[in-house]
Amino acid sequence: MKKLLFAAAAALVLATGLSACQTVVVQESAGEEDLTLRVVCQSPEVYQLYYTLYLDGEEYCQGGWGDIDGAPLTAQSDLTALFPQGYFEGRDLSGLAVDFSPYGEGDTREMATTPPVELHARYGGSYTILFTGDAEQGFAAQAQEE
Repeated sequence: MKKLLFAAAAALVLATGLSACQTVVVQESAGEEDLTLRVVCQSPEVYQLYYTLYLDGEEYCQGGWGDIDGAPLTAQSDLTALFPQGYFEGRDLSGLAVDFSPYGEGDTREMATTPPVELHARYGGSYTILFTGDAEQGFAAQAQEE
């Protein structure tokens, strides 16, 4: 499977009219204090998936993923965002939440947006979100126990 590129997702964000608050630096290995967000996409026909991070109820940043070849996302897609140490400027992460907006093939508008998922995060934590559903039944995001 071809590796997903965060830079391609960032370009797609700009192309669809969404703007990123800050640029997330994706690195090969996580440091001791880095925060890792991983999404497992089990929704059929989702081609791009965008997220918005909220800190204490206020929007902090946006990002997303899409396959560089334009294929739909699957449970095997590498949907990982690494927030390096210092990205949150030392703020308390216990109020960190994330929502997701899926896009179908060729869509220029999101199909829906999930309610925010409370992460109760901490520095050095790794958080996995299960993204499920479809356009007809609705989409859902749920934090998985680590």
